Amino acid sequence: MKMNNKKSYAIMPNVAFAFGTRYHLNKDEFMLFAHLQFMKQVGGENTTFTMVDMLVRGLEWETSTKSRDKKRVVEALAGLESKGYISIDFNGKMSKDILNIFINKEMERFEATSSVDWKEKPFSFKGFTRIEWNEYNLAEQNGYYLMIITYVKWRTNPDLKYDYKICIREWENVLNVSDKTARDRLEECHRFITKISGDHYLDDHGQVKQEANRYTMQTVTVESNIQKITNEAVAEKALDKAFEKVTDIEIKTNINLFNQIFDKKTKWKFDGYKAWKETTCPFVKEGGQKKIDSMYKSSNKIACEVADRLEREYQEYLSKQKQQSEWLDRQMASMDEHEAYVPSYVPNPCNDITDFLDD
Repeated sequence: MKMNNKKSYAIMPNVAFAFGTRYHLNKDEFMLFAHLQFMKQVGGENTTFTMVDMLVRGLEWETSTKSRDKKRVVEALAGLESKGYISIDFNGKMSKDILNIFINKEMERFEATSSVDWKEKPFSFKGFTRIEWNEYNLAEQNGYYLMIITYVKWRTNPDLKYDYKICIREWENVLNVSDKTARDRLEECHRFITKISGDHYLDDHGQVKQEANRYTMQTVTVESNIQKITNEAVAEKALDKAFEKVTDIEIKTNINLFNQIFDKKTKWKFDGYKAWKETTCPFVKEGGQKKIDSMYKSSNKIACEVADRLEREYQEYLSKQKQQSEWLDRQMASMDEHEAYVPSYVPNPCNDITDFLDD
């Protein structure tokens, strides 16, 4: 559920990031705690009246299995209550009754430390971070994204007296995920989080090391969102016009192939590249060529490598097709020769068994 009230916000106690302590929240608990604050009733500053079904819909956690959706919310509520962030009053069964949820503001004053074997000083977690309505919307109901946004916002607070760097190990612990998952989630946040890579240096043993990265929040304005929507609308209109001009039936009836050739956001795959190479439609030929040309002109080396790889794979495909065709031709020729073969021995019609019988 998107938040449109520009005056609304949520307060996240920083102990929510304190990994290894009883206050550390997982992604669902983090997302739900923020959501509950945005739902606060007018006149009830720290109180929310709701139901599990409403929370499922509001968080957009709906799937084809309603019981599983409810269980996810109930577990997140129970986790928040056990860790002291909320208290819940209800009668009967939590998944069915009206819930009166009280938000514990005292959590904002709590402090916690987390020690690790790869850092001399322990991590200190105290204070709170304010999440604005538009920052909440950026997360798109994804708890990992909201944790990353909030953590970066806290660690880049101008009131801090030092330039805080965040290594990947720290992200692993804060998000409670593996190295790969942490990197993937951070990469997925590139629209609103900028990574500033750490400098390389030589350690005491002469080994090249890299300092931890820094992260900053990008400024997302209403104007930039409007421009993004406008650009997307223009691109979609251009694709609609292109679709009308395509005469290749295979491409026109396969939207995946069409997008690979004409949509800049869709990555080339071998089937799309092959369809473009072998089409007889001039418009498709031109559209695919423009996309390939832009890949070679791109400053992104990977784009050039992909274009080269696709052409190499297509040439290998043609070579194999040629070899198979030549082999088939040889097999057919061999069969023709066999059928046309006439034995040199011709039986003598007089050599009949009757010749060996007496008259």
